[in-house]
Amino acid sequence: MGATRLASDSRVRVTAPPIRDAVGNIHHWTPDSLVIRLPSDAVPDPGPATASFHRTSITRLEVSEGWKGHTVRGAVIGFLVGGVAGLFVADAVLGEDADPFGTSFDGEGVVAVWAGTAVLTATLGGIIGSAEKSERWKEIGGF
Repeated sequence: MGATRLASDSRVRVTAPPIRDAVGNIHHWTPDSLVIRLPSDAVPDPGPATASFHRTSITRLEVSEGWKGHTVRGAVIGFLVGGVAGLFVADAVLGEDADPFGTSFDGEGVVAVWAGTAVLTATLGGIIGSAEKSERWKEIGGF
């Protein structure tokens, strides 16, 4: 069951109908079954602290590769939102001074306000994205 790929106490996610995505750490495995230790917040009191799965019932087995932040994605989203919003901010802040001829956005002031808004929102998006974590999983075949 992939004993060479999985160390004891590895964090795994098991799919075995009717259970979908049981997550825990490997307690032990035998040629016929896999037993995982469930996290304490997933166990109703005084429920069992482990879950056992017959090998033939497992349709998917994944091992955790750790947690990943989303800094870059947050920064890109922040920049795109800030880029659009920056045009409206520039118009609101600079008004007629942004374009003395009334034909289009023009001048260094508009660029400075737009760029400042885009950089600020990209920075905020990056901070928010780095705080948002998700677990990465790798499927283990041949179990």
